[in-house]
Parts: sequence; structure tokens; C-alpha cells
Amino acid sequence: MNKVLYILSSNYELTKLQDQYVLTEKNSVNTNSNLILLNSTGQLILSNLISEKTLNELLEIISNEFNVEQSTISNDVNNFISNLLSKNILVKKS
Repeated sequence: MNKVLYILSSNYELTKLQDQYVLTEKNSVNTNSNLILLNSTGQLILSNLISEKTLNELLEIISNEFNVEQSTISNDVNNFISNLLSKNILVKKS
């Protein structure tokens, strides 16, 4: 089975500010650079992906955390990942 893994783009960093996780652009000269606040679900998804969890492992973690079926969350998780990939925040690990 081909195991797809993801890493955070070298242009971004994940930071915890108090109880909130924030994605910020590194070395941006623009003071209005991307600042993305993550809710607890977004943080759970991203932190597990960059910890080298596969999509199936991630779905199992989220399913257990929120007591929902994997089929119920699969589409939303895939959309979240696709959105991060399209913005070059998340990249597939080679």
C-alpha cells in the first residue's frame, strides 16, 4: 500500500498562542501576510498529518476523538487537506 505523507511547507510555521493554534508565513515582509487561526479540529488534523500519520490513521484518530463514523468525516477532512495543499501550506512528502 502506498503511504501518502505530508509536511508543513517550509514557508509556514504552526504556533500555539494561548489556547489557539496559528499558521503563519515565515519571513514575510508583508505585515498583512497569511495568518490562519485553526480551530481544535483543524489543529488535530494538521498536527497529526505533519507527525507522519496517514489519512486512514488520521480518520481513525478523529473518529475516536469525536465519536463519529469515519465515513461521516472523510469528505470534510479531505477538503481541509486539499485546501491546505492548494495554498501550498501543506505539501506531499517525497
